[in-house]
Amino acid sequence: MTLAIMLMGMLTVVLSIYAGIVFYRFSNSSPNGKARLSGALMWQLYGEAVIGLGTVIFAAAAHNGSLPDWPLAAQSALRFSMFLATSVTTMHLVRTIKTL
Repeated sequence: MTLAIMLMGMLTVVLSIYAGIVFYRFSNSSPNGKARLSGALMWQLYGEAVIGLGTVIFAAAAHNGSLPDWPLAAQSALRFSMFLATSVTTMHLVRTIKTL
């Protein structure tokens, strides 16, 4: 089951990055308002990819049994970076929507 979770997680990360690239391309070829919204959505998707990658890393560590050996600081740093990515990109999206 953990292997299936890891594979689904990697698929999600790749899909988020791909969708972010699509929004990046759209933002470069769109009028101002659409470009800003597309850019904000691009960053949101990249933040989602960070969360997905962190989840895959935790799943891989659990799968191979090494997670209990990780220092608490390393686990906390990974979780912090995941939450930071999602909160910053979400705030950016909200600000972009409010200004439009």
